[in-house]
Amino acid sequence: MDYSILVIVVDANRLPDEKKNYIEDEIAAGNIRILKSAKNPNYYYFVGIIDYFQLYDFQKRAERFLKSNIKCRGDPSS
Repeated sequence: MDYSILVIVVDANRLPDEKKNYIEDEIAAGNIRILKSAKNPNYYYFVGIIDYFQLYDFQKRAERFLKSNIKCRGDPSS
């Protein structure tokens, strides 16, 4: 499995009013991918997972082998 987490920080002060209202409506509706900052109420965090459930097939094994042995000389994950 190959996945990454994506977090976008949005400053509500830079958004038009209709976008702020949309975000507040989504939070009220229970959208768990949008979080309001506890320290600064004008900041929102949009959270998502990308590239998930990719098969770890022969091509991915070969890619990891080549990256770790030729290019990186170690762990290619970073």
